[in-house]
Amino acid sequence: MAFGRRITYLAMMAAVAMGLVACTGGAPSPGVTDKANADVTTGQFGGQQLAIGKPVEGGELTWGIWLPIQTLEPAGVMGDSMVLAMKSIFGSLMSATADGGVKPNLAKSLKTQDNVVWTMALDPDVKFTDGTPLNAAAVITHLTNVAAEGSTSTQAGDARKIAGMTAVDDFTVKFTLAAPNNQFGLLFTENSMGFIPSPTAKEAAGADFATKPVGAGPFKVESFTPGAKVVLVKNPDYKFASEGLPYLDKVTLTTVQEENSRIDGVRAGNLDGATVASVPAVEKARAAGLVGLEQPAYSAFYMILNNQNEVLSDIRVRTALNEAIDRKAVNQVVYEGLHQPMDGILVPSHPYAGKGAKWPSENVKDAKKLIDEYLADTGKSKLDLTVTIVPGGDNAQVAPLVQQMLGAIGVTVNIETQDQTALVGKFAGGDFDIALITRAFQPETTTALSQAFRTGSTRNWSKVSIPELDALFDKSAAALSDADRLAVVPKILDVLAKNVVTVPIVSAGSGRVLGPKVKGFPDGDPTTRTIEVFDLSSVWVAK
Repeated sequence: MAFGRRITYLAMMAAVAMGLVACTGGAPSPGVTDKANADVTTGQFGGQQLAIGKPVEGGELTWGIWLPIQTLEPAGVMGDSMVLAMKSIFGSLMSATADGGVKPNLAKSLKTQDNVVWTMALDPDVKFTDGTPLNAAAVITHLTNVAAEGSTSTQAGDARKIAGMTAVDDFTVKFTLAAPNNQFGLLFTENSMGFIPSPTAKEAAGADFATKPVGAGPFKVESFTPGAKVVLVKNPDYKFASEGLPYLDKVTLTTVQEENSRIDGVRAGNLDGATVASVPAVEKARAAGLVGLEQPAYSAFYMILNNQNEVLSDIRVRTALNEAIDRKAVNQVVYEGLHQPMDGILVPSHPYAGKGAKWPSENVKDAKKLIDEYLADTGKSKLDLTVTIVPGGDNAQVAPLVQQMLGAIGVTVNIETQDQTALVGKFAGGDFDIALITRAFQPETTTALSQAFRTGSTRNWSKVSIPELDALFDKSAAALSDADRLAVVPKILDVLAKNVVTVPIVSAGSGRVLGPKVKGFPDGDPTTRTIEVFDLSSVWVAK
């Protein structure tokens, strides 16, 4: 949160009425070179990167993260800071490319002829840090755990779409899918399915594996204090060690939930760098003499509506909630007008933004009318809803604005705070009304939309079940070319808009703040679902 942003919605509206606030046309273009710093350039993924001189091996990095890391179990709940840590510990079988495709990482290859049967070749030279091989048995064992009944992994639904797995030999796995999926490779670039643990170490450690994990990534765990910090040290046997990776000898990921405190920590030298979630935060860091790196932001704040909830299953209520939100005001109050008010389910800078039907926009008069109709038809005297948020970030600022705006149409909103693990549990059980979170729909589009809105998906937190939509997802996944796959996207967006399944509010920023010790830092990977993730192995510092 930047200085001067503690201002109420009502005060802001008064300032707008008096002409005292000038609104901008949206966030700066992501990835634009910082002209004030010649060492900051645009990287392969369109974000800003830092390179001062040539990479240097050695040294330590202390990095400020947003959300506490409670577990390092790769078959469990995954998100935000957890992904950064686990990608560093376990590596990923595949990696994303700048054009939205995938390439081998710890795996050697992944091939298919029909998008149903896929063959993954593994590298016999890749070993876990306990010396055991990352082989076919390890992959099959892990994916079986991810797909198991009762799994808390956000990729459990994806793993369950694998109808069969066979070890062709020690280092080759054949996957047979229940239905075609031309984006199957993307599932191994992030999150549970791509992060393979040592089955030997997991069996020996039992429940303790979540605090003492063993992987084959660029780093291994030296110590872990759940909720506070993770200390990682260099894995000298990493697959890409011959290329000098990772450059760092040691990394400490430390939890600092408040954004100002992370920036202040970098200024004071207590942190070497930190993730921030807004353009004003990046600008504040630059003004303080730090390096600020903006990243492409395809994520936004959404009110995730439980479509199976008795109240929210009524489209009139969902439409009214959309019409109650003054998105430009939220942008101005929370982000000084530097982000992008949402006019659809995709951020305005997204290549498919505006391709579908029009989304309900602000119309307080109509919103009140819809709520009154709902109350009259159901015999209810009032409408109370609970908005759940996670601590940290800008949730604490956006939630009260939502509370005020919904109150203006006759909806009483209670705000509750839950940690990330508890919130995921609420999503799984449908035990919530509304959750205020950031969510990303990357340029490849179809995989993320399918995970978010397909019937039965473990990431379908909105509890949407629309047969027409599922059929479109099936058609997209079965397409034999990217052109045919993406041609379905506008139709998917039409159905989502017609059913008003969620409430998009304002785009979320993504940036890195770096102190003087950091000399090399990559741009972010746009296929990840979280702003926290980058390649720690490619960071270097002055020793």
